[in-house]
Amino acid sequence: MSIYDKNNDTDKKISKEEDNTTVSSDDKNANIIKLYKEGMSKEDIAKKLNCSITEIDIVIDLELE
Repeated sequence: MSIYDKNNDTDKKISKEEDNTTVSSDDKNANIIKLYKEGMSKEDIAKKLNCSITEIDIVIDLELE
């Protein structure tokens, strides 16, 4: 048995926690628009929501047209 065959419970716990914290794209898009309308900069929104400025630009362009 190699170290790669070893069952690692830590990995399972992390992946389960990540599943619970997933944000749907609709919620994320709504947050982007909300923060943008409140006056937050695109850079700050990207940092806060952990996404790219390009994604922020696309969402804003699609929602505000």
